[in-house]
Amino acid sequence: MTATIGRCVALLALCAALDDAPTSLELCPVDAFDESLRRLAPLLPGAADAYGGARNVTAYYAAHHGGTRCARAPSAQWPPSALPLLVNAGVGGTATTFVACVAKLLRHRQGRTRVIQRHRAVHYDPDLFGCSKGLHSGQPLHDCTRRWDRPRPHFATDTPVAAQLYELLRTHGRNAVLLTLRDPRQWLPARLRKHAGERPEEWRVETPCAAAASRALGDAGAALDMLVYQAWAHCVSSRQPWAGGENARPVALLNLFSAAPRDVDATLRGFFLDAGVVDPASLGDGGACLARAKNDTALFRRLARTCLAFVKKGGWPKPKDFRC
Repeated sequence: MTATIGRCVALLALCAALDDAPTSLELCPVDAFDESLRRLAPLLPGAADAYGGARNVTAYYAAHHGGTRCARAPSAQWPPSALPLLVNAGVGGTATTFVACVAKLLRHRQGRTRVIQRHRAVHYDPDLFGCSKGLHSGQPLHDCTRRWDRPRPHFATDTPVAAQLYELLRTHGRNAVLLTLRDPRQWLPARLRKHAGERPEEWRVETPCAAAASRALGDAGAALDMLVYQAWAHCVSSRQPWAGGENARPVALLNLFSAAPRDVDATLRGFFLDAGVVDPASLGDGGACLARAKNDTALFRRLARTCLAFVKKGGWPKPKDFRC
């Protein structure tokens, strides 16, 4: 009897949580999604047209992903945080490692990964997977905000950020968002090639609110879901209605694979140097490198080129590899 009562209480708690958990479509209505898709079009030329045009992509989003619920936030699992946070909402394979390198050389602490230099490998904090509701979900956790905030990060990027994007933004009200992009028709084969031998065809593509029924990368339709996620991530990040109304915040957009070097530098300078979210004094060097890079475009260009060279070789720079 006690066990039965316990299961009933747990079920009621789950139902109560779902009642307050927003759907993808509530966070990003159809009109707003369509607007974001068109906003991304110059950086992803022809991508929507490959799937029948923006209207068809929007209809697909509403029909297949609109009803997926994110986690309830704020909540006991996701309480509000007082920490400011820079967030890259892009998924792996969109230059996330390159951007993480730039953040590292600017002395930002990151709540994403720890990197083992000798193996040239990235290891994610496995505990964070338990904070995802669907995709990448692991052992459920009840203290997700604290888990993210434990290293007191300045910057969150890569897996599992995309699976917890709404929850991170909702709980970290002082945020700024960068969205690294890539044409999904290029992203999918590149992802499969890069991770050949790791059974990447069984991996799941990121989707709005981390839908459990997302496509595997071995499914050609995964590219469409990637496009949908990118538009939804821009929509949710720019709207953040809980932060003060429609289109309350700009989102920095970067397609490293098509942008001119000067545009890459300008986007990253604007995001890291001008967002005004992170206190420079809290950085690893007290903000010295950030201050120099802000006033010296050539120095920032050299920093970005250093990261690009290391990432292309599969490496990861140490602070000694770049001195401000």
